[in-house]
Amino acid sequence: MDDSSDPYLTVPEKIPPEKPLLMTGNEYVALPQIEKNGGIVSANVLRLDCHGLLEFCGSTEKPLVIPFLQVGDDKVDPGGRAEWNYEMDWLPGFCLSGEGWTLNGEIVCPPGRKGFFYRLSLANRSSHSLKIKLGWEVCWAAFNYLVFNRRPVEGSRHLEYNCWTNSLVLEAAAGLPLAALALAVEPEAGWDQDKDNDCHRACCSAEVETGECFTTVLYGAVNLEADGAGTTSVDLRRRGAEELKMQALEWLESRGSRSEEEENELDTLLKRNLFFSYFYSTARSLDSEEAVFLTSRSPRYYVSAAFWSRDALLWSLPAVMMVDQGAARELLLNVFNRHIKNCGEHAHYINGTLLYPGFELDQLCAYFLALHY
Repeated sequence: MDDSSDPYLTVPEKIPPEKPLLMTGNEYVALPQIEKNGGIVSANVLRLDCHGLLEFCGSTEKPLVIPFLQVGDDKVDPGGRAEWNYEMDWLPGFCLSGEGWTLNGEIVCPPGRKGFFYRLSLANRSSHSLKIKLGWEVCWAAFNYLVFNRRPVEGSRHLEYNCWTNSLVLEAAAGLPLAALALAVEPEAGWDQDKDNDCHRACCSAEVETGECFTTVLYGAVNLEADGAGTTSVDLRRRGAEELKMQALEWLESRGSRSEEEENELDTLLKRNLFFSYFYSTARSLDSEEAVFLTSRSPRYYVSAAFWSRDALLWSLPAVMMVDQGAARELLLNVFNRHIKNCGEHAHYINGTLLYPGFELDQLCAYFLALHY
């Protein structure tokens, strides 16, 4: 019998080729779509009480956040010229060179923090001083809900500069607030609105002497509502990019697995997949700070933001154990507390209620096999 003729067989559509993207994230915020021009297309958080992911998103024309550089009178478009790499196999960064200057960028989501930072540093390699403008453009076009598929949230999107916390705050609400993202720049820069394309820009102007380097940092913080996001951005700035990056490097170094011989391409592939498994198959809920297993935090996965015991316990749990056994134990206990009542069913919402009814043997056996790890 040809199963493809069965009208009740749920067969996913073929995924068309997509352009390669970079990604990073921590327990509280995921950045799954970073373009080669430095743009962050989207950022998402998980809410257990909403049963899925909530996504701050740019438009098809403009990413949510994109760096901006002007040298003299020339605006620089990185395009595909930037050279990218991953530091410690999880922290994406790039290098872009021009006539007499080099721009380095890095995006860091420190583990355990409700946020990230984006640092840009321009070094003057010329024989004369350079007048530059360096910063970011923010274009918030959509706020989406993700369970399997993304869909727009009907409600309000409020964006304003908060003088108390010196941050640009993006807050989405449907009656009560759902989530907020606060963005702040150091050295402090005001946010100007471009009414033509409904974007905001924070720009630092500087004159960089020969051999010197100018650095600016964008801090992004997430929370349940505007004041929480704004004050969390203050905390990130108080700690500073250097301390936050050091914490991230120490965390990654202590948990990255490697072979006994000198590190090679296989080690790099293993560690990147370990960190991807850890940060994209698990998350901490923004509303309760509880650890959650889920299919994926990437919207490019056709069944993202749900729970399948097979995915979590047979595929992801072994990798999570290699990264952090304490976290693996917490996640396993939470799985049994939330999901055991519907064990064997095809798919659950992340809080344990039934999403896709239907018995599957591997979904049932996964609970027993997980206890032997």
